Amino acid sequence: MPSDGAPTSNPCNYSFVRTWTFTDACGNPSSVKQTITVKDDTAPSLTGTLPTGATNQNLCYSAIPAGPTSAAIAALYTEKCSKVTVTKTGAPTGDNCNWTVTYHYVIKDDCGNQAAPVDIIYGGGDKTPPKITCPADKTITCGSSTAGTTLGTGIATATDNCGGTVKITYTDVTSSCGNDSYVITRTWKATDPCQNSSECVQKITVNTKLIAGCFTAQLTKRVFDGKNTTFTFNACANGCLTALSNIAFVIANGIKVVSPLNGSNYQGNFSQYKVSVPVSKTVNGIKYEVIGEGIKNAACDVFTFSLAGDQTSLPITVEFKAGTKTTSVIIKPEVCLCQQTQSIVSKLVPAIAIHDNLTVAAYPNPFMDEVTFTINSPKSGKGILELHDVVGRKLGVVYNGYLFEGKSQVIIYNVPPTFKGALIYTLRVGKEQVNGKLIRMK
Repeated sequence: MPSDGAPTSNPCNYSFVRTWTFTDACGNPSSVKQTITVKDDTAPSLTGTLPTGATNQNLCYSAIPAGPTSAAIAALYTEKCSKVTVTKTGAPTGDNCNWTVTYHYVIKDDCGNQAAPVDIIYGGGDKTPPKITCPADKTITCGSSTAGTTLGTGIATATDNCGGTVKITYTDVTSSCGNDSYVITRTWKATDPCQNSSECVQKITVNTKLIAGCFTAQLTKRVFDGKNTTFTFNACANGCLTALSNIAFVIANGIKVVSPLNGSNYQGNFSQYKVSVPVSKTVNGIKYEVIGEGIKNAACDVFTFSLAGDQTSLPITVEFKAGTKTTSVIIKPEVCLCQQTQSIVSKLVPAIAIHDNLTVAAYPNPFMDEVTFTINSPKSGKGILELHDVVGRKLGVVYNGYLFEGKSQVIIYNVPPTFKGALIYTLRVGKEQVNGKLIRMK
């Protein structure tokens, strides 16, 4: 029968001596020795199922799969003589829009026997559109700004799931031109760095009939013939206690009034007028003085005049005088006249900046009755916005409340009629203070 000696210490390549002993029938023994060498040259054997990678995944760079661990891969192999060791290498390349990673696994046993290496590949990029939020639908007068800004009709906001900078644009389609209004259908579009995009729609209704006290003014026609620009206005009285004395159309200095002529008579639909060009020695434009009785209660009249040159974008101030009271409105032809059923304009919204300094903007300036203040503060804290006259006397408080860092605060303020002429507005936040000047139109 055999007996084995102790093996040498190397488990990968060891030997031991086996002694065979023989005994005859008379009990005489003899023996022979056998040296046996054992060598492990077999690689670990795959007994489990290797995981597969994935491509075309909708994931940001920060969410790239880590892949199976070395221990997880080692558990899929068996080895009879020693332990399985797995070494994992590989790092992602690319960006949020297009990335890839190959994880390389080297599988060995303790004796250096190596199984076939394993590669697991992942790939993909961001395919998720930004999340966009439209500003609310608006109804405004044509004297207000239609711009897609915080001072206008608002700005869409958007966020990118991968944290990229989103570009915001808008496209306007002007339609539904009626007697007193038109509609701007504004389509906002948000595009992330990977060119994924989403849209939302804002409706802006623009009223073209502007109110000045108990009177209204509306630009109904504007024609440039290559030489002169002709304007047609409709003016109406709405329950006025005093009839119209005169109406003036004030324009910038240096622009020539072609017609009607100074000193001529003008026949409206309702009243007859005496024409004065300019309005006064210091004010350019046309004034129509009523001859007889002016419009008073639910009556309208039409006024047509021509100016030299291309004045299609010229703002015109319409002043009504009834008795001793004068009221006025500013007509901006580009937004107060709807001449076509459809017009398309695409604009890029600038990136919203973080303000390093305390700022306050006032719009419009000069103003009639209402002013929109926009405050941006570099730090959060209590803010106070006040109005003073030119000698420093406090007239009123526009805003007294909390301001947040990096967030615009918009205040719409109806200026009391007793606040006349030049006004000084002062904003204080902590120890910081900024000032500005407002001019009230007469």
